[in-house]
Amino acid sequence: MNTNNALIQRDIKELNKNDVKRIVYIHLQSFKGFFLSFLGPSFLYNYYSCLLESESGIGLVFCKDDQILGFACGTTRPSDFYSELIRKKWLPLAISSIPACIRRPSISMRLAREVFSRPLKAGYAGKQAALLSICVLPEWEGNGFGKILLAGFINKIAGAGIDTLSLSTDQDSNDKVNKFYQNNGFTLACTYVTSEGRLMNEYVIHINL
Repeated sequence: MNTNNALIQRDIKELNKNDVKRIVYIHLQSFKGFFLSFLGPSFLYNYYSCLLESESGIGLVFCKDDQILGFACGTTRPSDFYSELIRKKWLPLAISSIPACIRRPSISMRLAREVFSRPLKAGYAGKQAALLSICVLPEWEGNGFGKILLAGFINKIAGAGIDTLSLSTDQDSNDKVNKFYQNNGFTLACTYVTSEGRLMNEYVIHINL
């Protein structure tokens, strides 16, 4: 990636506790109709708060004129993060998911699979980080801010001595996002089908430390 380091240093900052409500808002605006968004702002607040508190968590925000316009979050140890999520936040996560489960009882099993009993993926073995969320407010898309966020995130994990980053995204009706990762150095590692029948692409990028 050729994103200028000066741009990354100028516009990117570390996520802090005061930013969590803002990134929840950005998540809800950017991922309308997605599973985590359906679970609601309270669930997302607990989810991102745990990531912020985790030793393996990485959170970056993109700012213009002191306003957060986008963010990127992930973890340097995905399996450890999900174990920590259950250990520390299982009760607030369960409570905050109740309204969504009442509205759509069928999501209860998916919630258990996705969060409360998330399996360890083979790709998560060894020194491999995972990018869990990256987005820019829809009205600010197309300005290169996502590329700057991604470059900042890659720089961050490289600084931690990790040489591989993975992520998953939908394959169908998602050409713009798939092209974004392909254009920024990611290669398709595999395609898989979720329990809900969604076709997913898993991408990886190997970083020259």
